[in-house]
Amino acid sequence: MVQMRKRPQPRLGSFAGRLGAFTLTELLVVVVIFSILGSLLLPALKRAREQAQAIQCVSNLRQVGQTMLSYAQDYDGVVVCNSYIGAGSSKTWDDYLNGSTGGNVYLKEKRICFCPSAPPDHYIFRRYIYGTRMRSGMVDPESFYPAGYNAVTVFVNLASLSNPAGYWLMMDSIDLTTGMQDYQLYVQCVSAMRSGVHLRHHGGANVLFADMHIEWCESPQLKKIGLIDGWAKDLSPVAF
Repeated sequence: MVQMRKRPQPRLGSFAGRLGAFTLTELLVVVVIFSILGSLLLPALKRAREQAQAIQCVSNLRQVGQTMLSYAQDYDGVVVCNSYIGAGSSKTWDDYLNGSTGGNVYLKEKRICFCPSAPPDHYIFRRYIYGTRMRSGMVDPESFYPAGYNAVTVFVNLASLSNPAGYWLMMDSIDLTTGMQDYQLYVQCVSAMRSGVHLRHHGGANVLFADMHIEWCESPQLKKIGLIDGWAKDLSPVAF
């Protein structure tokens, strides 16, 4: 009779042990590789996030522009950037569009009132929104304010503008005292440490013009449309 020889079984424990064992040098190499990958990927992810926020900002401004246009069609071509009569009476462009001053509701989505790239990241209060024209410190013969209103008030008749494509209505803003966006935007803000334009998108700001087009503007363009200074992304002053 032929005797069958038993086949030796592999020592699984020993094999698994060899697979799971790493030397200190090997572990350090793995750590270094992941560190390098992280240093390469994180800046790219940050840039992608900033680009997405800038695109969303443009979309928000475009939607706000459409609501302003709808408002103007019902009010003989007039839009209101802000109004002020006396203490406690200030109204923002948002107030006029959302119906809180009376009339129709044109703006229903609060999320479009502000840029996603700067605080707040959600709607908190009517003040923390895109910055709009303030007559203070600015020569603006094409805007007006009705009798009884303070001179900082800005009403604009879109139909009577000589150059709607060059007349800005609102843009990215920041208030140094709160660190948040602000509806008031002064063309000269640095000397008085007031709210002004914020160059948060790759060294520029997104701007809504009276013909309802959106433009990314750097310092030379901002100077051309009447701004004197503003704030860089890191909140350092920038002269135009």
